[in-house]
Amino acid sequence: MLRKLIVLSLLSLLYINNAQALTLKISTLSTDGSSWMNELRAGASEIEQRTEGRVKFKFYPGGVMGDDQAVLRKIRFGQLHGATFTNGSLTSIFLMYRYITWCSNFATWMKLIMYVKNLMKKSLQDLNKVAWSPLACPKLALPI
Repeated sequence: MLRKLIVLSLLSLLYINNAQALTLKISTLSTDGSSWMNELRAGASEIEQRTEGRVKFKFYPGGVMGDDQAVLRKIRFGQLHGATFTNGSLTSIFLMYRYITWCSNFATWMKLIMYVKNLMKKSLQDLNKVAWSPLACPKLALPI
């Protein structure tokens, strides 16, 4: 499953002419020989086969290209084409990612909805006590 996801995501990034060859440089914190690197290499091998060798991969494992910020800088400058990041790194780069991964902590949508509802209810209760007065702003006072 993971291999298919890697293959599909990497293939979706590529729109190349049949006559062109491309070597993608990918940085990762995963150490060489780890299960993650084995999956990346298997996906890269499958892409190389499907593209008849027009697309190749060069992996830089074990963080040899630097930390997340250095890798992002190298991607911006064109020294690297991509990287794998940890959840913590992604949340520091893309704040919305925090909320996307947060949802996976709940077994069902109902548990997530109940959690958010209770969290909002508590927040609204606190807000109603502190910020709004029913006399000053009756339309905004929340009956909780």
